[in-house]
Amino acid sequence: MLKAQNKGILKKLKDVDTDVLPSFDETADLLIKQHKGDAKMALKVALAYCSGHYKGVIPGSSLLTGRQGYQTIKMNVGDGKQLDENAAKVIIDKYWAP
Repeated sequence: MLKAQNKGILKKLKDVDTDVLPSFDETADLLIKQHKGDAKMALKVALAYCSGHYKGVIPGSSLLTGRQGYQTIKMNVGDGKQLDENAAKVIIDKYWAP
């Protein structure tokens, strides 16, 4: 989900009018200086803040529903075998703590 969101950010960044960029020169220089000259780190910090993902670890979410705190698990079985719902629950209970 986050990768898809990042692609959306990249598309929006293409819309930035270059005429407004000189207004940010001083702030960009200060941000790079704050990160000891590491321009990539400064850019990552700015992108995290602008995207709203700056107050801690980005919570995981289900790929299927997008619900935060849930995970999508893909379970494969060998050729010709089937995995029913009960067997899947047994495997999840065995390998993942509640």
